[in-house]
Amino acid sequence: CVMDAAEITAVRTAAASGACVRRWAPDGWSRAAILGFGEQGRFHLEVLRSLNPGAHVAAYDVDPGRLDGADVTACATPREAVHGAEVVIGDGEPGPVGLRLRAMLTEIQRGTAPDTHSWMRTLVPA
Repeated sequence: CVMDAAEITAVRTAAASGACVRRWAPDGWSRAAILGFGEQGRFHLEVLRSLNPGAHVAAYDVDPGRLDGADVTACATPREAVHGAEVVIGDGEPGPVGLRLRAMLTEIQRGTAPDTHSWMRTLVPA
């Protein structure tokens, strides 16, 4: 069995992002941005299109040629791409949802919040 780890990672990352969009994006979102349009960016576009086929998707990449032929509005800067977007993929900085999720997971790890989804697993018994 031969597997392409980069493609598996891209699919897995886009799927996780899709779950987050489905859960936390504003109802009726119609504008999205993708910053970085390599392999992961292309898979993210597929996920966004599956969640909202009519959404306007803007994209930026340091190599504008990566955007050629993609069903996106190519933007010259990251700021241009995210302007007006309700969903942003890959800006490198955690947004309010990411910060809230990090805080919640940290509380679960520290035992100061209940683990209602059974995310914590004991790997080595104490």
